Amino acid sequence: MAIEEMELLDMTFDKKYLKEVLCQLKETKYFYPQPATKIVNNVKDVFTMTPDEDYKNMLDELKELAEHVKLDTSSVKEGSIHFAKEDYRKALDDVTKEAKQYLDIKQEFVTERGQNQAAYEILEGLSNTELNMDEVKECEYMEARFGRIPRRNKDKLDYYRGQSIMFLELGEDAKSVYCLYMTTKAAILKVDNIFQSVGFEEIEIPDFVHGRMEDAKKELLEEIESMNASIRKADSRLEGIRDAHEEELLKMFADLTFAARIEEFKVFVVDYQSKYAIYGFVPVRVAKDIKKAFEKYNVEYQDLPAHIYDDQQIIAPTLTNNYPWAKPFEAISKVKQSDHVDTTLATAVLFILVFALMLGDIGLGVVLVLLGLLMRKKTSGKMITILGIASFVGGLIYGDAFYSIHLYPSVIPVADAFSYQRFINAILLLIVGQFCIGKVKAIYNEQSMINKVFSIKGVVGIVMGLAVAAYVAIAVDTTWHVSYLPLVVVLVLGIVLNFIKRALDRNNRREDTMAISKLQLVEIEFPETMSDEVLSKLVDSEKFHPEPASKFVDSVRGLKVMNKDNPYADLLGRMDEAAEKYGIHINTSEKPQIINIVEADDYFCECLDEANKISRVKNELQVMIDENNQAKKYLKYMKDLDMDFDDLFSSEYIQVRFGKLPTMNLDKLSYYDSQEFLFKSIYQDAKTCYCFYITSPSNAPEIDNIFSSLFFERIHIPEFLHGTPGESLEIIEEENATAEASIKKYDGKLKDLFSKKEKDLSIIYASCQELNKTSEAQRYVVVFGNNAAIYGFCDKHYAHSLKEELEQMDKVHVEIKPAMGDSRLYPPTKLKNNWFSRPFKMFVEMYGVPSYTDFDPTNFVAVTYTFLFGMMFADVGQGILLSIIGFLAYKLKGMKLGEVGMRIGISSAIFGVIFGSVFGSEKILVPFFAPMASENTMTLLGVAIGVGVCLIIISILFNIYLNLKKKHWGELLFSQNGVAGLIFYVAVLVLAMNMLLNLGLNIPMGIYVAIFIIAPLVMIFLKEPLTYKLEGKKMFPHGFGNFFTESFFEMIEVLLTFVANTMSFLRVGGFVLSHAGMMLVVYTLAEMVGGVGYIIVLIIGNAFVMCLEGLIVGIQVLRLEFYELFSRYYEGNGKPFVSMKESLE
Repeated sequence: MAIEEMELLDMTFDKKYLKEVLCQLKETKYFYPQPATKIVNNVKDVFTMTPDEDYKNMLDELKELAEHVKLDTSSVKEGSIHFAKEDYRKALDDVTKEAKQYLDIKQEFVTERGQNQAAYEILEGLSNTELNMDEVKECEYMEARFGRIPRRNKDKLDYYRGQSIMFLELGEDAKSVYCLYMTTKAAILKVDNIFQSVGFEEIEIPDFVHGRMEDAKKELLEEIESMNASIRKADSRLEGIRDAHEEELLKMFADLTFAARIEEFKVFVVDYQSKYAIYGFVPVRVAKDIKKAFEKYNVEYQDLPAHIYDDQQIIAPTLTNNYPWAKPFEAISKVKQSDHVDTTLATAVLFILVFALMLGDIGLGVVLVLLGLLMRKKTSGKMITILGIASFVGGLIYGDAFYSIHLYPSVIPVADAFSYQRFINAILLLIVGQFCIGKVKAIYNEQSMINKVFSIKGVVGIVMGLAVAAYVAIAVDTTWHVSYLPLVVVLVLGIVLNFIKRALDRNNRREDTMAISKLQLVEIEFPETMSDEVLSKLVDSEKFHPEPASKFVDSVRGLKVMNKDNPYADLLGRMDEAAEKYGIHINTSEKPQIINIVEADDYFCECLDEANKISRVKNELQVMIDENNQAKKYLKYMKDLDMDFDDLFSSEYIQVRFGKLPTMNLDKLSYYDSQEFLFKSIYQDAKTCYCFYITSPSNAPEIDNIFSSLFFERIHIPEFLHGTPGESLEIIEEENATAEASIKKYDGKLKDLFSKKEKDLSIIYASCQELNKTSEAQRYVVVFGNNAAIYGFCDKHYAHSLKEELEQMDKVHVEIKPAMGDSRLYPPTKLKNNWFSRPFKMFVEMYGVPSYTDFDPTNFVAVTYTFLFGMMFADVGQGILLSIIGFLAYKLKGMKLGEVGMRIGISSAIFGVIFGSVFGSEKILVPFFAPMASENTMTLLGVAIGVGVCLIIISILFNIYLNLKKKHWGELLFSQNGVAGLIFYVAVLVLAMNMLLNLGLNIPMGIYVAIFIIAPLVMIFLKEPLTYKLEGKKMFPHGFGNFFTESFFEMIEVLLTFVANTMSFLRVGGFVLSHAGMMLVVYTLAEMVGGVGYIIVLIIGNAFVMCLEGLIVGIQVLRLEFYELFSRYYEGNGKPFVSMKESLE
């Protein structure tokens, strides 16, 4: 049996359904509502409801009235609210008013009767009945006191006989003497002091007691009887009122009881202004049924983790699901929700065994059963009954009654019934059993695998405890004689292991080697108007991972993502564009300042306008220079022409075309001698002829076509050219010189303009950058009403420092929750590794970031990658060179791969020593193992397979541990990478090793194959239906045929995967041989070349092998990590930790 898994159910509903929801809530079993005050916890604009006390007050009044009128309400069931509160008030007041006159009369008589009875009881104790009370009271000069003194102090009054005291005994009982003393008014204080010293206790005689005491008693009795008659008469009238209004009062009692209960539930209602919400713990197994009960009220649900508000002391109740006979033992096991495991059943079995086997006795059993039945209404009574039955059964086994009567021989061998050893063994078993149960529970709840095994609270502690208990039992039984050496060895070994564990813990804490950082969920709430101020504290944070507001907006109505205008991005863009265009130097190290964005924009626009004016003039000058240069290009061919451009282009009766045509087409002009045009060559070279032709306007189109057919390219003479070509050329040269001087002048103006305003522009740019980041960060702000919130993750230390910093601002509230405290958010993964493993993080992230609740395989990858690479690339010289190259790459270029190279290079050097290889030479070092020796080849390949087998088994164990942690029982038990797969794989390996290596194991093949090979394969084959069965679902939801077909081919894939993954590690041995073989080729070539070439070939060969084989080995090892190992235990479906600063860059 187990602890019920709880969740916190958030039920949100429309305000109009409040009464209906509360009514349903009252009838709902297994819903444990939580006070709204704990949920709200000072959240802005979220309120709690105050129960209406009027219903409770009316119910109290009605209960009081029912008591007075003797109305029986014990069998009344709760009703419903049928009328308005005012109607109930009026109906109750009417009946109360009717009854009040008789109640007041009755109360007056009851009060007087009480006084008379008290007076009568006083007088009844007095034996002197002749004393006249009126005479005593009317004494003008004397004071009298009635009372009593302890009998033992009566004789002490003899000391004061000389005093002016008149003392009179009125009667006595077993303890006291009733008396009267009188004295003068002047001496009364002194005499009171005397009587106080002997323990005098004054009794007030009521003023209405007169005359002789005997007469007074008779008078009091008559008055008491008269008052009783009056009270009975008042009761009769009240009963008449009851009979007249009985049905109405009972109905009102039922309704008010219901209404008061409903009002009591309002303390659980959270008021979100637009809606109400109720939070309560429910067992996960009945959550669906509870939701179904409320579905007609349009309730919206949110399933929250049970521990989400632990920091607000909202703790889930502990519900257990135990057998009836085990339930009483919950008082001993004291299970808490945080224990995750219920030890009640184990505790119950332990106590029952102790009482049955160690304390078994028919007589004791009967006594305990009878005692338990007498106490059956109490939990302890039920427990005693069960233990009594156990003891009785044990007595039947032993044949003993009351440890002295031997009814028949014991069924099992046992010592004497009354032997003290049985009792000591019982106590010892009880202590050891409770010890083991407690340790197992602690181990289950412990998160660290190292602590589970090596700590005193873990497996080591259990072994040490059991060893001590065993030796205590041996010491009690003097017939055993055993050496204490094993006990000493166990204790010393346990202590040593614990010290090693503590040393590792200290080292881990010092180096901060937690693979995945433990994070906290931080919720920052603030008024929407303060968003910029709060965001400014976060935008540069490298330790805060923000969550997009869209995650909340999509799931909750009424929320929105903050979306203010961002004027800073536009200004930044224009400033970047201007800086590139004009070469403005912006100093990015300037500190941001508070700026007015409108004024800053205007200032920049003024600068830009002035710069644009200068730029436009520059551009116009440049255009003029370009046009002049283009004209110069052609004028140089015309400078010797003696013609005026003005006369030529102003002519009305001719058309002139300047241009160029291919030289080879000049001869073709003779074909057109009959056409009316004048052709003139200006300049000619081997390819091109610069020329012009003249014709009449009417013939121009035809002549243009002729020259186009000859590939004539027209050159347009600019209109600004005047005079002869030589004169135009001189004018252009002068204009260009003037324009270039002007451009230099304007460049100086631009430089002066921006140099004067560089600081101001840099401040504006830096400030806009900061403010732009704040605006960009709006996507992380959730807005609800006038308030806003930011959700994110960070480590515990930073969370508390952030809370302290932000809550110094007015109206800002920071709430810190567990990382899994909001079901809408899944924590990111922030990897933290030790110095050795840290560089290998990039390989893990290449495959995928581990989930927050998984474990980080980086340490495992670091060790295995380094080991495998070193083995496959074994060479002392190349390994050291690889480490040096890696060190330089990391230090000079900041390459992460360089750090990896440093580590794998050292591993290569170590394996190089083992294999005796230095830059490929096996003559410098004596190898411990020569891989190229023929007798070592199979050994090398066997070792490679062995390494692969060990790594695959470790990967499967990782998967088993992770699924145990996640409670994925199907994957844990039946998958190829679970218990079934592990048993199958190990069994096949043992069988194969026994056959191939002749281990000589005498294995019964039939039983072995059936249990360890066929049975696991059947479980793997039936994994899916068996998993469904464990989850309480239908085993074949899609039909057996579909399942069989799919599982059949999956089974073939499983078998092939085991074989392929194991054989894949042959490449480890293969690359060892490959490396040695390639270097053998290099040395063979070097010897063939000889001389200086020998060294050159060795250098080039080593470089080639290092580059080529180093790259291939690195890829192959990564492949082994990903496909042979990761595929068995690692999913990599987490999300990386991205700080606010990184997300905005």
